[in-house]
Amino acid sequence: MLPSRNLPIEILSRIGGKQLTVIHLPNGDSMTAYDGASGWTSAPNRPVREIPAVEVASAKPEVDLQLPLHIKQLFNEVKTAGTEKIGDRDSYVVAGINSGEIAAKFYFDKESGYLLRILRYTKSPLGRNPTQIDYADFRRLNGLKVPFRKTIARPNSRLTLQIEDAKFNVPVDETKFARPAAAPTPARPSS
Repeated sequence: MLPSRNLPIEILSRIGGKQLTVIHLPNGDSMTAYDGASGWTSAPNRPVREIPAVEVASAKPEVDLQLPLHIKQLFNEVKTAGTEKIGDRDSYVVAGINSGEIAAKFYFDKESGYLLRILRYTKSPLGRNPTQIDYADFRRLNGLKVPFRKTIARPNSRLTLQIEDAKFNVPVDETKFARPAAAPTPARPSS
């Protein structure tokens, strides 16, 4: 197991499924952005890369600030799927279904109603690829309970985000979500 590292991170979100995550690495910023319809990612010393459409679609519930209002628009069918334990908490499970398959499951704490987990699936050449997002450390902020810890687990990685400071209604420039222009290709010397 790799040792854990603490890195500064910024997450900017806007209504419309827009989210920019910037991880400040020692050698430059790693960025992932969704603009509501598409997405891109970049890393230090690497070109900007488009996020495949199936991954963008799979991530929509995670980046939508108005998920409760849009859940029925994101899935062909939404239905209850029983109860499960998340840690020591009992939760209600709600399944979002597309094309007859469960595309995502949402786990709501029976007592508080808080969203404790999203388990979403992305289709890949190897089958359905799960991403599990766990929410914890709920704190009151501007009259709302907000999760200050988010753990993202995929088959090959696990990342825990511990939020130190969160702000609502901060103006975010729309251009932050736009894909950056590709770096110019260096000219080749003529022979």
